Parts: sequence; C-alpha cells; structure tokens
Amino acid sequence: MKLKNDSHFSKVFKIYCINNNLITYDVDGEFIFSITNLDKEIMLSKFGKLGQGPDEILGMVTTTSIVNENTISFFEPNKSILYTINFENLTNPVLTEVLSVKGIDMILTLTPLSSDIFVATGIFEKGRYMLLDKSGKVISYNFDYPTFTNEEMFTNAHKAMAFQGRLAVRPDGKRFFFACEDSEVFEIIEITQNNNLYKIFEFHGEVANFKPEGDGIESVSAAIDRNSKTKFIDSYCTQDHIYLLYSNRVIGDNGYNAYLANRVFVFDWDGNPVKLLNSDIDVSNIAIDENDRYMYAYSNDTEQLIRFTLE
Repeated sequence: MKLKNDSHFSKVFKIYCINNNLITYDVDGEFIFSITNLDKEIMLSKFGKLGQGPDEILGMVTTTSIVNENTISFFEPNKSILYTINFENLTNPVLTEVLSVKGIDMILTLTPLSSDIFVATGIFEKGRYMLLDKSGKVISYNFDYPTFTNEEMFTNAHKAMAFQGRLAVRPDGKRFFFACEDSEVFEIIEITQNNNLYKIFEFHGEVANFKPEGDGIESVSAAIDRNSKTKFIDSYCTQDHIYLLYSNRVIGDNGYNAYLANRVFVFDWDGNPVKLLNSDIDVSNIAIDENDRYMYAYSNDTEQLIRFTLE
C-alpha cells in the first residue's frame, strides 16, 4: 500500500488501526504521531508536536495506547506524566495531562486500564505490575518475574530492565496482556471489580541471557548476550484476540534483522492458540482492525505498509 499524497512515514515505533484509520507513533523530528485514512490511502495529518512549549511533547515516549476512537495516550518519562491527545479535530489536537507519577518509584511504562485505574511497569523493590488509582496512589504491586539461571545475581531492578516488552489492554478494559521482547514470556491478566489482578494465563519459555550491570540502586542495566534471540517484537489486541509478532532470531552482529519477523501467533483471551499467520515479508509492526478482518503491517526496513486479509 503506497500513500497517494506523496506523504510518507518516518521512524515508526507502533501502529494502531481504528475506524479505517491508521494511528502511528511515527517520529519525524517535529511530530510524533500521524493519522492515515486506510480507505483513501492518504495521510491526513501529523500531530503531537515536539518542543518545550505548554502544549508540546518534550521527548520520546515509552508507552502508547488507544483510549477511544479519537484519543491516544502516551507516557512521557522525562516528565513522569501520562498524557492523552484527542485528535478528533486534526487542526487543533487537544493535549491533556492525565496522571503525574513523579516520585513514585521509577516507572518505565504507564497504561490506562480505565479512567480510574492504571497499570505500570518499572523499577520497583517488589513485584512486576503496579496498579495506581487516578490520584496517583499506589494500590498494589503484583506478581514476580520468571525464574531463570543465575537469577540470584539480579536485583528486582535488573529484572525490570531485562524483562521489557509490550503491554496492551483489551478494549473493554477488563484484561491486559504482556509479551516480552527478548524472552518467551507471555501473560494474560484480569482486573477484578475489587481492583485485584488475577493471572488468567502464563507461558514462560526460553529466556535470554543477560548480564546485570550497576548496583541496582544508583545505576542499573541488563546487557543482553548477542547470542540470545529476540522473541515477541511487537503485539496487538482486539476484543477477541491477541496477536504476537514472533521473531526467534539471533541478535548476533546485525541486531536490526533480529527485530523483524514474518510469523504471528494468534491467541484468544484465555490463552488458547487460535492460529499461526505466516508471511513471506519481514515486518516490524502490526495492527489489526476491530473486526479481525485485516492485518496491517509495516517495515521500517522497506518503508512499506502492507494489508493482509485474515480468514
């Protein structure tokens, strides 16, 4: 699919499909989002202006999530603030501060489950998933990291750096999943009416080899062994299904190719496998329409947007 108005994507990190539009986390140095009409194959606008002004975004964001058909949320770690942008009026998108988490641990990602409850990942003394209310009060820390060889050498902070990936919320807000980028870790979690987290499904397979660096307090990182493989390099969900873009390629000396893939595992929200999708084209990002009829895929390598019909 080639855009017809001579516009183009820049550096794409994430794509979303909603109401026949493609919402793209698409950084070009001036803006970080774009919206494209998929029927007309025309990019309608770029929005989310970078800068230091009151309605501008200071830098790169770590989490993006579709809130509704006209709104996307994102977490800006430089300010420790979760924002939304309403793009219904493309000539005047509305930026809103939703939640400040300054001074609350070191949060890496922050995603709304609803207007009142939020889930975060980050460097915590205990647990993997933090639940917060709309005032920024911590409700709970939940679950431990997977077990792995030499884990006694890792603090919880080192584990947080090693087990990073994608977290996405089912459109009804009642469940979310996490899929790790460098290890075979896939989990489905439900939030109860009492704001407790219940793990519906978990798969812990091959874990990458990491070397902990720093003391886990003043400095922390987890260096991945170049002989390790990438796993779930991107993911997406609809109300009925979860889609995991699976690479399983050795990082080696050319790490870029390891973050491309041509296989998509499809699960239902109970963790049951539904089907395997294979493509003859390597891609880096996927999005699926609300009715699970089409899958859109993008490759930063070829700068191609591709549409697949799902049977």
